[in-house]
Amino acid sequence: MLCSPGKGYLVAEICEELAVSFKTVYRDLAILEKTGIELIRSDTGRYRVAKGWELNKQLHFSAEESEVLLHAVSALPEGPVRQFLEMKLSAMTDPTLRLNLIISQKTGTFLHELHQCIRDKKQVFLLNYRSAFGKSERDRLIEPIQLSPNAQAVWAYEPKDKTSKLFKLDRIGSLKILPAGWQFEGYHQQVKFDLFGLPLRNPQVISLKMGILAASILQEEYPASRSLIQGLEKDSYLLETEVDGYAAISRFVLGLMDDVQIIGPVEWKHYLAERLRQSKLFQE
Repeated sequence: MLCSPGKGYLVAEICEELAVSFKTVYRDLAILEKTGIELIRSDTGRYRVAKGWELNKQLHFSAEESEVLLHAVSALPEGPVRQFLEMKLSAMTDPTLRLNLIISQKTGTFLHELHQCIRDKKQVFLLNYRSAFGKSERDRLIEPIQLSPNAQAVWAYEPKDKTSKLFKLDRIGSLKILPAGWQFEGYHQQVKFDLFGLPLRNPQVISLKMGILAASILQEEYPASRSLIQGLEKDSYLLETEVDGYAAISRFVLGLMDDVQIIGPVEWKHYLAERLRQSKLFQE
């Protein structure tokens, strides 16, 4: 879309064309610039990619070429690697997916290499792995066990801490695959994941009623929720699922309080009430 010749597009026009929120568009524009793609913003607030025709040419496959490649990929086992390849190939002919492709190139490389490490049972160093708030970086030795269903993280055993934990792919600086095989396989633990891509270490069953805005944003931000949402009456939807604790689902709810209704459990309502009480929102 932004690669098309012409005067460019307003943020509102991008939102309408791609059916995404303003927040998503501004976030993705910033990521595009960080990846080295030059954006041009006019005095009237219209965005386009500089030399967009060149980028468009590099990302393009014909429909026939994509169909052949997708058919080949469909023979792979179900999992994050197949999911990423299908998305990458679909992006060649679907303009609405090209932004996700550009953003995912780096993490896609990590995804492929970690998949190989799991298959070959190899240890790997996550070099310059950033902390949650980006305040520090350090190298982490891990034994990767499984990839998250949303292809955004790896569940791995860390010998230093003698525990399994989740590592986000977008926090990895680079990978160094070691010749040594797994040394601690007996301590590895497989896990299930919730719709946010979090391992279910503290599973809680929640029930949430949503309007069309909340349901759309949830599916846009967390595609794993699509199979979990049930349609109720007009413009009303129900989410019933297991989540890892209440933190992630509460962050989602607090951002859309006018379009959601918590059905249960009561412990979740108490958790939210306490979070609000302790927040700085109402403190003088």
